[in-house]
Amino acid sequence: MSDNLRILKRLLADARLAQDHETTKEVGEAIALERRREMPHTPGRYSATIALAADSVDQLRISDVFRVIEAASDGRFLDGFAEWLRTQRPELGVEITECMAEIRPLGLN
Repeated sequence: MSDNLRILKRLLADARLAQDHETTKEVGEAIALERRREMPHTPGRYSATIALAADSVDQLRISDVFRVIEAASDGRFLDGFAEWLRTQRPELGVEITECMAEIRPLGLN
């Protein structure tokens, strides 16, 4: 874990103790960004996730978007995967956004 991430986690803990919801949200977003920066781009893992529903990202059907988003919902992998999928298939952007909104309240990320 990087020093930046340690500092952000401490700030998050302090904001939660102070019940400062706005700062808690902002620091939480900064932590998510820092985690994405730390994680190397993993196209092989992304392709393996796509393979659950299609032979390639180009062949992924709109009806399979939730399935692959759900499969990618193991923490830090989800945001990077969703961003990658949006760049590969911009026409699926609305479906990706809707799936992400469903996954997050379920606590799967």
